[in-house]
Amino acid sequence: AQFGNDVIPYLESIEKRIAKLLNSMPKRALTPQETTDIRNEIDAITREELKAYTTQYKLDNKELGAQQAAFDAKTLDSVTRGYESSIPSAGVINSLAINTPIAVGGGQFNTYNRYVAAYWKQYKEVINNTVAAGFIEGGTNREIAARILEQITLDSDAGDLAKASRAAKTMARTGSNHYATQATVAFVDSNDEVLTGYRYISTLDNRTSQQCSSLDQRVFKKDSDNIPFPPLHPNCRSRVIYEIDGRFRYDDSASTRPSNFTNAKGKREPERVSSKDIYYQEVKNMSAADRNALLGPQLGPALAKMNATDFAKSLIDSTFQPLSITDMKAKSNELARILK
Repeated sequence: AQFGNDVIPYLESIEKRIAKLLNSMPKRALTPQETTDIRNEIDAITREELKAYTTQYKLDNKELGAQQAAFDAKTLDSVTRGYESSIPSAGVINSLAINTPIAVGGGQFNTYNRYVAAYWKQYKEVINNTVAAGFIEGGTNREIAARILEQITLDSDAGDLAKASRAAKTMARTGSNHYATQATVAFVDSNDEVLTGYRYISTLDNRTSQQCSSLDQRVFKKDSDNIPFPPLHPNCRSRVIYEIDGRFRYDDSASTRPSNFTNAKGKREPERVSSKDIYYQEVKNMSAADRNALLGPQLGPALAKMNATDFAKSLIDSTFQPLSITDMKAKSNELARILK
């Protein structure tokens, strides 16, 4: 989230520079050329600031990738004896991150560079359109300036810059998750004599998507054709961790992880739970009221009657896309029979 918050100084600079430019307009009516020049200058300001943010963001992700690989190495070295892990170079990690498609939602994919560039291009155009509309609506130059500044402001949730701030957080979370994941992939490739694959780890709370909650704790061999590497969608918080060859397996039966589900009354109930249980086992352990509040009146009771692992597998298709209730009912499995 920090990388998303880093956009704020750039957005503040955009607002100040545009305000200075608009407030310096003469009292008389502008010529068409003067209007065009102001619009072009605002376009240049927005482009400069947003590109500067995304350039720094990409540099930060390179550092993040190196840190993730170093962390993976430290963790592996701590649980294996007689093996010294190999850390992939920043160049290898960067190449994987750039060349591996990133999920942008709805089963659609984009390249990392295009995904990041789409952010600054989109909000440059949003502000350009607001400025154009402000001039077209007319009025005195003071009225035009006030109208434009009111619409682009960072201080209002409806302002263009406030929207750009929220979008930056989504872009940053998603892109950084992608970069960290590809660092782990590069690490597994560099240590494939002791690492056998990946384990999907989801966040245990009410905001986790159907895709990610269904994949929690699923293990995939590293040579599998279809591995669901996070992010699976914008704002995805899931991760993959590596699986270690049985020769180096260690006792982690007592390990735990955080759970932050909210109950039916809207109260968050943080706790530590077994790191071995899957997402839907934790949900199944809830009271009926809490379970139904999370899953709804159809899936909540269904989970109560099913094995949690079988339930999880019934919520997504073979490409790990979420199924609707209608899709679930059309299947030939236990969940379908219960829902009917």
